[in-house]
Amino acid sequence: MTRVVEPDEAEPLEAIPVVSTREGIIAAIVAWAALFLVIGFAGWFVWTRVIDPSAGSLVSRYADGDAGNLYEGVGDQFRVVLPSEWRRHTRPSPLGEIVRVESKPGAGYLYSVTVTPQPESALEAYPASLDAAIDGFAKQHQARVVSSTKPVPFDDVAVAYGTFRRNDTWWRALFMLAPDRLYTVVEEAPNDSEDGFNRMTKSFTIIGAG
Repeated sequence: MTRVVEPDEAEPLEAIPVVSTREGIIAAIVAWAALFLVIGFAGWFVWTRVIDPSAGSLVSRYADGDAGNLYEGVGDQFRVVLPSEWRRHTRPSPLGEIVRVESKPGAGYLYSVTVTPQPESALEAYPASLDAAIDGFAKQHQARVVSSTKPVPFDDVAVAYGTFRRNDTWWRALFMLAPDRLYTVVEEAPNDSEDGFNRMTKSFTIIGAG
């Protein structure tokens, strides 16, 4: 015998779990937001470290001789070609005014020439003077000395080179000691390429005071 279930005897259907569905949607949104955040950070890192047209490509053109801004300071007694617009800063010291001319072509890059007054005895003891300059540069930037050259005399100056590193930041520096001043010619970069530094040092010239 077949029994017919009347409508009022039927078991009610369970309610659709709306809360669980909403929680799933929220979780999905959070997951996608996290993914976009990771992708965005990765893109920013690649752009600023590898692609950045305001830095890497400008430095590359500068190294190739296709870009540059000339600084010529008769009073500072040097000229140099820098990759971008330069700025000149001064500060006092016991022996006279310290001059710094710098150029910032983009993120992670800095090119500068610093002129520091020296006593006349510094050139006479140039090996010790330049070794001290190299050690002082490393301490100032909290960097390790990757390599350095032996100080050598050249005409009426003495020169030495140094390469320094702290994490992903590299510095290459030319230390040129004249009778009354030390020229420190520096490239700071996020890589170990020497092309920009070579262009800078080739353009650097000591000139007579007017």
